[in-house]
Amino acid sequence: MAEFNSFAADLDPNFTRKEFSGDVNLLEGEAAIRRAVKSLLLLKSNEKPFHPEINPGISELLFENASPVVVMEVTNRIKQAILRYEPRISGTKVNVYFDSNNTLSIKVLYTIRNDKKVYTTTVAVQRIR
Repeated sequence: MAEFNSFAADLDPNFTRKEFSGDVNLLEGEAAIRRAVKSLLLLKSNEKPFHPEINPGISELLFENASPVVVMEVTNRIKQAILRYEPRISGTKVNVYFDSNNTLSIKVLYTIRNDKKVYTTTVAVQRIR
């Protein structure tokens, strides 16, 4: 099993507390990285305070007609965002497809640096009227 440093730790998004100390639990290792990738993919324009440039721009393409060009554009935007803003992972492969309910399904395959195992993060994005 790969060893992770403190750089691969994040707060639990549900803010569950440790039983004895009352501190907020930490997500560590692969769980922290999976959550960071998912959060990165779901960011919208100007949603991150003081960092409006961190935006993959996926939500802007949800109202486009589902075509191979749009799928390619979404795939490229995701790869660029992960390459630019998630330095803990490498070997990224992205699969994007629209289903019959106009839901954009994203599957990201990646390896954590200094680890040979392939991890998967899946995100479904749906437009809301």
